[in-house]
Amino acid sequence: MPNQVVQCTACNHYCRISPDKTGTCGVRLNKNGVLYLAVHSRPSAVHVDPIEKKPLYHFYPNSQIFSIGTIGCNFKCDFCQNWSLSMERPGDIEDRCQQEDELTPQQVIDFCLRKKIPSIAFTYNEPTIWIEYNLDICKLAHQNNIKTVYKTNGFMSPEVRSELVKYISAINIDLKCFNEASYIKMGGRLKEICDNIKFFFDNNITTEVTTLIIPGLNDSPEELTQIAQFLSSISTQIPWHLSAFHPDYKMKNVSRTSLTTLERAREIGKQFKLQNIYLGNVSSQFTSTICDCGQELVNRSGYHGMVTGIRSGKCVSCGKGVYGQFD
Repeated sequence: MPNQVVQCTACNHYCRISPDKTGTCGVRLNKNGVLYLAVHSRPSAVHVDPIEKKPLYHFYPNSQIFSIGTIGCNFKCDFCQNWSLSMERPGDIEDRCQQEDELTPQQVIDFCLRKKIPSIAFTYNEPTIWIEYNLDICKLAHQNNIKTVYKTNGFMSPEVRSELVKYISAINIDLKCFNEASYIKMGGRLKEICDNIKFFFDNNITTEVTTLIIPGLNDSPEELTQIAQFLSSISTQIPWHLSAFHPDYKMKNVSRTSLTTLERAREIGKQFKLQNIYLGNVSSQFTSTICDCGQELVNRSGYHGMVTGIRSGKCVSCGKGVYGQFD
């Protein structure tokens, strides 16, 4: 690249970054012609959560997970539900990061071992943009029999996904809509996200998908049908989380998603034989996992799940295999 311009390969933006500038995400910085991750070992959010909060419903229900995130994002969604982290654009990213306590990859692992926490989630903001940090954690976690998972917008590059697939055990990908114009406005592209959903599923990573249902944006029967049809073309077993939008960030004038809308979306998914559809951010009966034979497999209340009908990965009643990791 001329004049010390560097090209980032973390996500499908492939930003060309001039000296002393950052990419679209705001945290990948060109310093003297070298790409530098300003947020490495400087997380802005760290919590121990129930696994169901990610949401991951088919990956060790009722277990605890160490959740970690930084600042920045490679998208610019007006409806962001976590905008205080993802949309922060400080004037000097390095000064901003120095305000955070250091947490090295080894310190993350030591904490999980000490507290007997079996999994680590890269979440809260888009983990693809801090891939070097979470990949360093992944490698140490792998050595210590700690599992790692991704909560992502799914816009990672082929270079990144080929590394991630070596280490992560589960992934929840946001499929925000099925409209190219809407995705471009957010800062992404539909095809790459669909390709990545299929890639992780085909590579035996437990894959779940979340769609935040937003009135007037992606709640039409036509668009929900397209999403359901796409997911079923990969597998009818993929868990699909239909989450209710609440007014936030730049869309405070949009009403909250009704339970009726979510239930209608669920019915559309059922028309395409999707077996594992869950409603989120609302009080609903559609949170437990039920086998086709009617046997309850996992009972859920809030963020807590209890395996009630799975033995050795199969339904205790009919013997059918259950998608995911439970034992």
